[in-house]
Amino acid sequence: MGRLLAGADINAGDFLKLCTVCQIDVMTGEVTPAIIPRGEIVWSQFARGVRALRIMSGDKSLRDFAKDIATSGAMHGETHTSLSFSTLCRAESGKSISARRFLELCALIGAHPTHYCDQRFTGNANCNTLKIQKQAISPANS
Repeated sequence: MGRLLAGADINAGDFLKLCTVCQIDVMTGEVTPAIIPRGEIVWSQFARGVRALRIMSGDKSLRDFAKDIATSGAMHGETHTSLSFSTLCRAESGKSISARRFLELCALIGAHPTHYCDQRFTGNANCNTLKIQKQAISPANS
């Protein structure tokens, strides 16, 4: 929380959790009482979205793709001109990135950030689905 208050970059997963707790939509910044709690970001799923975006842009190298994003963003006055080669490399490799870069890439992809969260998470520890999954994994059942 201190990093966020200081204006520093924070992990995208932590940012989404904070927004969910505060009932804030991560894209609009508006208070939305009906926000459904989501699980962790599935970085491998997000990586596929970034890769699909690159393929649809002509399947260029990551370095060329980063340059194209910077060039097109500067021409349109958009804010995602700071997406670097290393950020794109981390994102396409399924590694976590900062919340700011995560939101920028989600906007480029055209998907809401919660699209990349584990949809099985209900926020209810007493959920029957979670209990069944836990029992199925439990070594006591073998």
